[in-house]
Amino acid sequence: MVFVLFVIFAYMNFWFFLSLIFKRNDIADIAWGLGFILVAWSLLLRGQSTINPAFVMIVILTTLWGLRLAVHIYFLNKNKGEDYHYKAWRDEWGKWFYVRSYLQVFLLQGFLCS
Repeated sequence: MVFVLFVIFAYMNFWFFLSLIFKRNDIADIAWGLGFILVAWSLLLRGQSTINPAFVMIVILTTLWGLRLAVHIYFLNKNKGEDYHYKAWRDEWGKWFYVRSYLQVFLLQGFLCS
């Protein structure tokens, strides 16, 4: 499980740095669905030497669901400005925006999906 936590931590850091580059935190919503896929595959690949068919089915279904969610959110936000929730936080958090964004948006979502 420590391996999965490390993978998710690195994954959410990657998405946080992308949010800095693109200046929009709503990409965390895309990362959310893909994060479940990463957790499922990490658990499968770091699992025992024998592969449980039921767990493989769970990983496949999680992959389909996570991809559907990420693609849906991507197309929902494509060619639009940043989601109004994140814009409001940008104004409300002021100079602490990046710290709070890192902790409350990215790391929290990573923790919740792991």
